[in-house]
Amino acid sequence: AESLGVSGEHWREAVGCKACEMTGYRGRILAQELIDVNGALEDAIARGEEDATLRAIARKEGAPTLESEAIRWAAAGETTMQEALQTTTAPSPARPGS
Repeated sequence: AESLGVSGEHWREAVGCKACEMTGYRGRILAQELIDVNGALEDAIARGEEDATLRAIARKEGAPTLESEAIRWAAAGETTMQEALQTTTAPSPARPGS
């Protein structure tokens, strides 16, 4: 989190109550990736570059990741780090034969 420019001084832990039906959460917040498609990214799309290349260019241009936005919400005390990571980390693909 500190590498994203957020300190851990506001980390929270979910604690249940009647209002949240003992989940520790109430309501929803939005963590999103918003990418401005122009310049190098626009050119790469026009060339039909692979997804990994497009993501790398977007990050180089300063586009946030879904994970970094969720961590910022956790740092602001709006959610827990556990929830931020749980909702933004893709499950590992199943291995053949497992």
